[in-house]
Order: sequence, then structure tokens, then C-alpha cells
Amino acid sequence: MSEPDDGEQSETEAAGPDAQRRMAKLRQVLSQAELEVVLLYSVEGLSPREIAQVVRRSERVVHTLLQQAKRKAREALRPDARRQRQ
Repeated sequence: MSEPDDGEQSETEAAGPDAQRRMAKLRQVLSQAELEVVLLYSVEGLSPREIAQVVRRSERVVHTLLQQAKRKAREALRPDARRQRQ
């Protein structure tokens, strides 16, 4: 996953400030391992089995990381969670 060239916007930047805020929030709440498997799954389109090979972990661990990341993301991005923290 490379950085955009000069003059190019990342997908998050092109999506606008709300998407940037959500992505920043996810970076705060997800562990590095969770973020890595989420990106490989969601952005790169890899299966949990393929992710397990890439990150050199068991497929079971990958499934657990994905589930934890989904739970954390739902909680962090829930509208009432944002209002409580503002």
C-alpha cells in the first residue's frame, strides 16, 4: 500500500473530512495487528486464509482479529459514542 504521488489524493482524502475523521478514529482504537488484517481484508480483498499466510499467523487468529476490529469499529463509530466524547 503505497502513498499517493504528489498531487494525488488518497481515497480517504478524496472521500472528505468525515471519512478522514472516521479513519483517524479507527487508527486510534484498533491495534496494529487489527488494522493490518482489516486493510488486507477490506482494501486488498484477501481471504482470511490468504491474510494468515501474509501475516504468518493462524487463520483462527486472523478471524479473531477481524471480529475484534469489527466490534471496536462499531463501538467507536456509533453516532451516540461520538456525541458522548465531544
